[in-house]
Amino acid sequence: MRSFGLSIPESLDLVYETPILYPEMKQNSPSANQVAAALPLGAIVDSGWLGSRGLSRKQQSNLEQANMLRRLAPGIYQRPIMDFLQDETDPYTLLLSLQNLHGAAAHIGGSGALSIQGLSHYLPLGGKMPITVYIDQPSPWMKRVPVAPPIKWQKPSLINGDLGIVDLDPLQYRLFTPNPAWRLKTSGPERAIMELIEDLPNGTSFHLVDTTFQSLSNLRPRLVSSLLKSCKSVKAKRLFMIFAERHQHSWLKHIKLDEVDFGSGKRSLVAGGRLEPKYQLTLPEEYVRNEEDYDGPEI
Repeated sequence: MRSFGLSIPESLDLVYETPILYPEMKQNSPSANQVAAALPLGAIVDSGWLGSRGLSRKQQSNLEQANMLRRLAPGIYQRPIMDFLQDETDPYTLLLSLQNLHGAAAHIGGSGALSIQGLSHYLPLGGKMPITVYIDQPSPWMKRVPVAPPIKWQKPSLINGDLGIVDLDPLQYRLFTPNPAWRLKTSGPERAIMELIEDLPNGTSFHLVDTTFQSLSNLRPRLVSSLLKSCKSVKAKRLFMIFAERHQHSWLKHIKLDEVDFGSGKRSLVAGGRLEPKYQLTLPEEYVRNEEDYDGPEI
């Protein structure tokens, strides 16, 4: 071995020609680095997800120490983003990760879905009001992720399947996304308003539903008809029609109710209210019209 015309002793030739092994590379193998580096910035995973890709708990700990992963809670990691001191993450980043990395059948519904789509001025985005996420059985680790605003996990018992669920582009709605190609599964306005109505009277207010209905002038009547037919809650179906007839949007006259089961008998939602004559619900008096004032489809 020669350098700049100087003769190098043969003993040093052996030193330079022998590969140098770095202990940290053995502890934190290239495959572990590659798995972490392949995660989009902000993406959230659990130790089980990392373990299924060949990363031991020791390797996961090494990646955390190397600032390649940020620990949100025991066994829960996020690919670090700009604000390293932030204690909480936003629920939309968690939901995007669950839907696109973990394959979770989960969607945002009710008031949160309406707020994202700009259909309720009384539900401020980024506020402290819980966001309802519908999922059959959330894994325990999902509930341990510190998010703000908080998440209310709920079974999707109102309507089966994906009817009325849409894939939103987060960037279009000014939401951070770890991957621009990811889509956020959310109830469309037709389904979301029924989910919100189902929360009456204890989970939301009549005033909030009423003001939200004012902005729902572009609902799709065919989808509304299908959702009403599929809806399992007699209360939600009756209330939806009460608010629809109260606001008289143009789509009202195009919905079909011939296959919708509205149940039978009177039902009381509030104490000391007044019976709504057409749909037989006891409501706050200001939401009940006289029978001669009704203008809507026959049931």
